[in-house]
Amino acid sequence: MQISRSEQPIQPSDSTVQLQAEALILADVGRQLGVELIQKVEIAVDDARAEVDGASADQSVLVEVFARIGKLRGAQLHKVSTDVLKLLAIRESKPESTLVLAFADREAADSIVGWRAAVLKHNRIEKVVADLPAGEREAIRAAQRRQNMGNAPKSGLS
Repeated sequence: MQISRSEQPIQPSDSTVQLQAEALILADVGRQLGVELIQKVEIAVDDARAEVDGASADQSVLVEVFARIGKLRGAQLHKVSTDVLKLLAIRESKPESTLVLAFADREAADSIVGWRAAVLKHNRIEKVVADLPAGEREAIRAAQRRQNMGNAPKSGLS
């Protein structure tokens, strides 16, 4: 599966490339773990529901995905923390499940240090890095550059 590149102009904040990359990451992580992973699965958590990015059919493996190349910063680290909290809430209803944080890039995975890394270790949440083809990694990098440009402060007076 290859990430599609539309012929239409792309909005700077468009995250379509990362969403498409999730499927590639899940496929490779599933291959590494020896299970097929299904995208976007809802899990019961008490009277609520939580959606994970991927899960095995029997929900013995539950995965949250980070489709970013390079070091995580600021809000990206907060997203990791929020997804870890979601996995921990799910663990209460699925105590035997393997919980996984899947990354598109080793540098992104290695950004999880300090207390965040300790939380993963103490709660048996695995970090797995997908082996993406170079072209797909570059498509994600290009999307990140475009998104950063779209988030840049505007010059001039308002």
